[in-house]
Order: sequence, then C-alpha cells, then structure tokens
Amino acid sequence: KKKVIISTMANLVPRKNIQDVVKIFYKINLKMKNKFHLNIVGQGSEKNNLFKLIKYYKLEKNISIFSNLNDTKIASIFESSKFFFLFSKNYKHEFEGFGIVFLEAMYKKNIIFASRNGGMVDILKNNKNAFTFNAEKSNYKNKVLNIFFKIMSNKRLQKKITQNALRYSKNFSWEKNINLI
Repeated sequence: KKKVIISTMANLVPRKNIQDVVKIFYKINLKMKNKFHLNIVGQGSEKNNLFKLIKYYKLEKNISIFSNLNDTKIASIFESSKFFFLFSKNYKHEFEGFGIVFLEAMYKKNIIFASRNGGMVDILKNNKNAFTFNAEKSNYKNKVLNIFFKIMSNKRLQKKITQNALRYSKNFSWEKNINLI
C-alpha cells in the first residue's frame, strides 16, 4: 500500500527546527507504523545532525533527505505530498521571512502544520488554511500530534483546509499580481 507523504522544505539550519519534524514524525510512525514517509528537502549545517537523529530513531526506511533539487523535482515532491510540516523557531535574532514554500504547498493541496513565527503568520490562518502552533512552547509537539491524528480521520476537514489553502494561494499567482502592477 502506498504511504502517505509528509514533506518539509527549508534550509537545514537550527532556526528551521527540522529536528522537531523528525521527532514528531517518529511519534506518528509509532502510532501508525509504516503508513507514512517523510521527505526532507534542503541542505545546511544541520544535515549531519538530522542523519544521526534519523538513525537514532531507526527511521532510515521512513525518511528521505534530498538536496540540490531542480524546480521540477521540488514540484513533484509537493505533488506527491499530503502534509507539509515546518516549525521554525526564534533563533539568535534571525528573522523568519515571508514563506513562499507555504504558498507552494497550499497550491499543491498539502495540509500545512507550521509554527506561528515571522512572515508566515501573514498567510497561515489557523483552522482555516493551515494548522499553526507556538513552537516556543514545550508542549506544542503533543498539540501537533493530537490535531494530526484528528484530521487523519476527518476527510471533510481535510477537504475544507486544502480547498481554503488552494483558494488563498491563488491570490499570489503571477497572473493575478501582474495585473495589479
């Protein structure tokens, strides 16, 4: 049976907090063994730490890391993905800008789970086009898991979120914005 794909796409640096994505995925996999696969797309200083964490949790068969992908490959990852996770945190006064990656995920009908941090708060509306969390709080991972398992069994809510996300992402299309210039 085909696995449900969860993706994350970011620079693999501490601020992007990809280690928490792996830890959350580990808990998902514990509860629903081998039903999911996590695709991590990116490169950066945290890549080796992520490989170690994946090995520690024995998830080598359940998680793939991709780097240096062209736009076509990136689009195909979004296309095959059902969920998009990214839980950036405040780190050394680095600012989290506007998240184009979220718009791409929305456009490809991914259900987004993300932190409320930086520029993404402008586009991600909790319980409308995404599910957002305060990644600075210690219990946020449990909240992510609770909502994830709830939405897994609620096809109507999945459809509502993806339709709202797709509709919202179209506000940022070239066609729409070129006419405003």
